Amino acid sequence: MAGSFGIVGVLYLLLSFYLVQGRIFGGSQHNQMKRPISPRFKGWSPTEICCPQSMGELPWVVALMDERNHYFGGGSLISADVVLTGAFITKNKTLDQIFVRAGEWSFKITTERYPHVQVGIRKIVRHPAFCVNSGANNVALLFLERPLRLAPHIQTICMPPSNRNFDLRRCIVSGWGKHNTRATRFMKVMKKIEVTVVKNPECQARMQLAHGDNFLLDESLMCAGGELGKDSCTGDGGFPLACPLKEDPERYEQAGIVNWGVGCGQKDIPAVYTSVAKLRGWIDQEIARNQMGYQPKYG
Repeated sequence: MAGSFGIVGVLYLLLSFYLVQGRIFGGSQHNQMKRPISPRFKGWSPTEICCPQSMGELPWVVALMDERNHYFGGGSLISADVVLTGAFITKNKTLDQIFVRAGEWSFKITTERYPHVQVGIRKIVRHPAFCVNSGANNVALLFLERPLRLAPHIQTICMPPSNRNFDLRRCIVSGWGKHNTRATRFMKVMKKIEVTVVKNPECQARMQLAHGDNFLLDESLMCAGGELGKDSCTGDGGFPLACPLKEDPERYEQAGIVNWGVGCGQKDIPAVYTSVAKLRGWIDQEIARNQMGYQPKYG
């Protein structure tokens, strides 16, 4: 198969990345936030990337807005003044072109019971080994101009220890990205999707079917999904993959960051995420350098 990859394989690879550019590339810290009680996941259709979530249900999720107040990606609140996101979606942005919106749920409603809060950033730190071609080390930290006041709809998510294994766990990915590849606009209400974490060897084998035998999944990455119609999609870059703790299913920690994929919601083709556990050392190191009084807390 490797010998037949050739020009056709290269073109397919480029097309695959093009389709998902919006995903990859298209208080107390880590307090083991308990997700508010809410209905479980609703049904889904192969034409939809699943389900709108309830207001305040995922309080660690933040939207990233540009200087024109247009949505372009997302992240997670890991401390009152630090957001974890992807390096790719911030790579062409300056400090005055990124604003963090916390506590948001619906872009079409302006009279929510708990209003969102929007704040600028004072510093961007991107992983120095980020590789745009493979998505390796696709992670960045946004340091806010001021700490956010935590509230029922604005909370931090717990971070996993560096040795945490999420294989085969059912987890949640969210965002305002497109509901499928045919959509022309981003969603107005935040969606949530339940996906299963795929073991890296299995993910690499599935990806080689699409990209050829030469494809290698970087050790900084992980995979989840592969169920028809259930996936992150274009515009979901930077959003968290959150998994319930085994010992307390109402508490969540962040397993991954939406990175890249082949289309959206294709059967047997999982999406690729940046592994937070694998990059926990770098994250703690950079926060310690840039935030006063930081003391990491584990799940």
